[in-house]
Amino acid sequence: MERFNQTLCEKLAKLSEEMDQWDQFVDPVLMAYQTIKHSATGVILFLLIYGREAVLLIDETKSLTIHEYMMSIVKKIFHIREEARIMIQKA
Repeated sequence: MERFNQTLCEKLAKLSEEMDQWDQFVDPVLMAYQTIKHSATGVILFLLIYGREAVLLIDETKSLTIHEYMMSIVKKIFHIREEARIMIQKA
């Protein structure tokens, strides 16, 4: 658990350097952490937890570093949230 907390804090700190409001990165960072194969175990946590592979917005995990992967998820989620906000305003 300590290793996970260290990883989570490191990733949130790195992302908050590039974008403001670190608290908005918790869900994307957790999703990225659970859906990438971990080098120590060779296992994808999402598969262990849910018994199936995750359906992802992107399928480029093999060629990205974990930081690049997390950033891509964050950008997609922010884009989707912004689109939803605009649609709500129009409604």
